[in-house]
Amino acid sequence: PSAAMRQVLSHGKQRLEEGLSVLIFPEGTRVPPGQRRRFNKSGAVIACRTGVPVLPVAHNAGERWGRHWVKQPGVLNVVVGEPIETVGRSPEEVMAEMEAWIERTLDEMLVRGELDAIVAPQAPPSFHDDDGAVVRLFADPASVEREYFRSTGLFPIMHTVVVRRDLYDEHPWVATSLFDAFEIAKQRAMTRLQSREPLPVSLPWLQAEIDATRDLMGADFWPYGFAANEAVLQAACTYVDEQGLGERAVDPRELFAPNVLDREGARAL
Repeated sequence: PSAAMRQVLSHGKQRLEEGLSVLIFPEGTRVPPGQRRRFNKSGAVIACRTGVPVLPVAHNAGERWGRHWVKQPGVLNVVVGEPIETVGRSPEEVMAEMEAWIERTLDEMLVRGELDAIVAPQAPPSFHDDDGAVVRLFADPASVEREYFRSTGLFPIMHTVVVRRDLYDEHPWVATSLFDAFEIAKQRAMTRLQSREPLPVSLPWLQAEIDATRDLMGADFWPYGFAANEAVLQAACTYVDEQGLGERAVDPRELFAPNVLDREGARAL
C-alpha cells in the first residue's frame, strides 16, 4: 500500500486498540448532496484487520455546508445503520455491504422527501415503483444530453486510468504503453461494433443509433488523448474550482503524465 494508506492503517489500528472509535469518510472528499463517488476501502481494511464492526452513517450536511466551507442554518438529516460485522470477511465484502446500505438509504431519503434529487449511475429502486413518486428530472435524458453536446461540444468524461507516481517515476514507459494498449483495444471494439453480419449487440436499431451518434459527434466519438479532450477536461477543472470541491484551481495538464500529453492514437505494441 501507499505511504498514506500505511499511515491510515497504522494510526487507525492504534486508536482502536486504545478503545477509541475511528471516523472515516470513505469518499475522501466532500461530494454534492445526492451524488456518490467511489469509496476508498481503507476503513474496511482497518475494520477487517482488527475484527471490529463498521457502523455506517449517512447525512445530508452538504446541503448546509457548501462551497468554501460556508455553513448555512437548517436541519440536517442523519441516518445510522446497523453494525456491519467484519470477522472472517474480506474488505471487499464489507465495502459491498456498505455501498448497498448507502444506496438503500439514499433511495429511502428520496422517497421521504429529505432529498430533492440524486445523481446515480442507475435509477434507484423507487423509480420502478408504480406510484410515480420518483421520476426522472428529464423525461428524455438522451435528447437533453445531445442538445447539451450540440451547444457546448462537451461530453463529460466518466472514468480515469491512474498509475502510482513511484511506479511512473521508475518506469515512465508504463504510461505510454497503457495509453497505446487502451487505444488499440478501443479500435478493436469500434471495429466489432461496426460489424453488420451478425450484429455485435442484439438491438434492432443499432446501426441507426451508431449513424446518429456519428452525425452528431463525429466518427471518433470516444476520442483518446489530451488534445482531443482538453476542452472537457478544462471544463471539469473549472467546475471543481467554482464549486469549492478542490483546494485550488488546477490546470488539466497537471493531472497527466507528461509523456502522454502529446500522444494521439495507437502504436503497435
